[in-house]
Amino acid sequence: MIVVANSSVLIALSRIGMLDFLHHKFPEGLVIPEAVWGEVVEGGKAQPGAKEVSLAEIRNKGWEALVKELRYSGATKFILLYEPGKGDYVKERRELFKGTTLEDVAREMKRGKRERGT
Repeated sequence: MIVVANSSVLIALSRIGMLDFLHHKFPEGLVIPEAVWGEVVEGGKAQPGAKEVSLAEIRNKGWEALVKELRYSGATKFILLYEPGKGDYVKERRELFKGTTLEDVAREMKRGKRERGT
């Protein structure tokens, strides 16, 4: 499943140092729409967590994950094939997290950390 992230999720996870949770929870892919990017990084520069969600940070972590899984040649091929996602991220987010509370997310993050041994 490819996930479309909204600003609240990105900011909340970055504030608690768990931005990589989305990659672990949804290894198939993560889309950050331009509007969300603008809200989190450009509009929220002075907000807590904005530093962790910088474009360079996302690019670096993404590249490292691609190289780790696909090696350099596979990662390069992936980048050349990449297409930005389309769709209504608000609608998809509401469907994806319907009935999910912040406590549910925190519990899932803790479980993931235990499983990874971090």
